[in-house]
Amino acid sequence: MFYQNYHNFDLIVNASWGRHCDHLLFVSNNLATTRTGLTMYVEERNPTRACLAVLRYLREINDDAVDINWFLWTSVHSFVIVENLRSK
Repeated sequence: MFYQNYHNFDLIVNASWGRHCDHLLFVSNNLATTRTGLTMYVEERNPTRACLAVLRYLREINDDAVDINWFLWTSVHSFVIVENLRSK
């Protein structure tokens, strides 16, 4: 999430559709926006390369304690109905 003007984005997501997620990981290239507990700082400004860095990170932690079946990369303009994405 590479939007410097949205300083409250993590708080808004946590208060809305983010509370329906099992795990949330916010990705930012700005240390000032990293207020939530699970925030990954990425120096890369290219969204594709940042996504690849996140995939590498998820692959590393997936072997340990977190069971990740899929992930969703969103932008600041997204609103997600998480229940519609879950398998029944």
